[in-house]
Amino acid sequence: MRLSPILVPTLVSLLTSRASAEQTVPRSAIVYAWPLSAPSPTPLLAVTYDPERLTASASDYSPPSPWPPASSPSDDLMRVGLYDASAKKWTGVLTSSASFSPTAAKTLTLHLDAGGAVQHVGFHASEPSRGERDDERPRVLLVKPSPGPSPHVNRPVLVDADGKAPEKPEERSLLQKYWWVLLGVLMLAMVGSGDK
Repeated sequence: MRLSPILVPTLVSLLTSRASAEQTVPRSAIVYAWPLSAPSPTPLLAVTYDPERLTASASDYSPPSPWPPASSPSDDLMRVGLYDASAKKWTGVLTSSASFSPTAAKTLTLHLDAGGAVQHVGFHASEPSRGERDDERPRVLLVKPSPGPSPHVNRPVLVDADGKAPEKPEERSLLQKYWWVLLGVLMLAMVGSGDK
């Protein structure tokens, strides 16, 4: 049996395209911590993630210092997010520096855009429950954009067997709706009026 000369290149290109689709290049992002009293941000951790499989791993975690937090109110607040030094653009959230306690369970949420790039950063810290991991590094979650609700337009018009739209019943007047209440009030007035 002999394969046609058109079939062989087609099979080869199909196999190579499938293999390249399975090998996605992991992306990385650096998340920064920036106290309100500091002049510039410092790297908090590096995140390597795969936007297709929604898997992520954190490395080079360096919690902000000093710990415990200072007594100044401005030192108690900390920005967590992405910083573009060339555009001097900050994207992130504001949290308490107590969130970086060594005993707190930290969750970092990376919101991705349609292309898989990090668009926004979310941060949450809570007291760990029993059985939770002892790792001080934050757990990293990836969130892809999802389409919002869409209106139901162009619904078919319901018709009866003759092909006409069903007629709405005409609105009744107040007297037609509540005649029985007036009858009851009238009867009570006639029966309840006694001799004095």
